[in-house]
Amino acid sequence: MSFTSPDRQVQLRTVVEFQVTKGRIIKIWAHTVCTIKLCS
Repeated sequence: MSFTSPDRQVQLRTVVEFQVTKGRIIKIWAHTVCTIKLCS
């Protein structure tokens, strides 16, 4: 089958959103750790 089913599209979108959110959290976490290390 050449077309993607709705379930597969939803799954892909969920994975992409999860990766983006994870990247954002890691960025914020890294920034926080750096700030704490500089301040202490």
